[in-house]
Amino acid sequence: MKDRIEHTLIYIKSNLHKPLDLSLLADVACVSPVHFHRSFKQVVGYTPGQYVELCKVKEGLELIKDRNNQVQDIAFHLGFKNYETFSRTFKKHCHIAPGDLQSLLYLIGENTEASAPLVVAGSRNIEDLYYLTNEAITNSVFSKSQLTDLQVCIISPREGYTGSRKVESRFNFEFAFDLSKTLRARFLD
Repeated sequence: MKDRIEHTLIYIKSNLHKPLDLSLLADVACVSPVHFHRSFKQVVGYTPGQYVELCKVKEGLELIKDRNNQVQDIAFHLGFKNYETFSRTFKKHCHIAPGDLQSLLYLIGENTEASAPLVVAGSRNIEDLYYLTNEAITNSVFSKSQLTDLQVCIISPREGYTGSRKVESRFNFEFAFDLSKTLRARFLD
């Protein structure tokens, strides 16, 4: 059964732009929907629906990094019926709206050295930052040899929000040099 689940995981990642309901995924695995749901959750740790949602959000994150991608286009590309559904799903997992994140990444990019690797997170939790950095290295976003220049930027909601639509009025971002140093030590020592 594990081989069938792995085949289905590949299918999901290759077809994020299509509707991926339980019966379709069960057909891909060649088992009944009930058996597929139970087995999938045992092997992956998420229900099929949760996993599809997480994959779409992760792909959305990658697409948001490119300022040339409009958030509405990303939503439709990922198979969401409308922008609002994508935004709500994205915010549930990332705690920030996709358009706000895209704007913040642009502002952060203006304040960083272009060649230096950058990790952006919503918390100072070192384990989360270690995971993000390791994912970036694993996916060849940057290499271990570039970690000497690593920058860590933490995004947080701004206290005393005034109701402004400007993203910089609603969110803070700070470069955490202490966390950069800690991560470098964990990876390079």
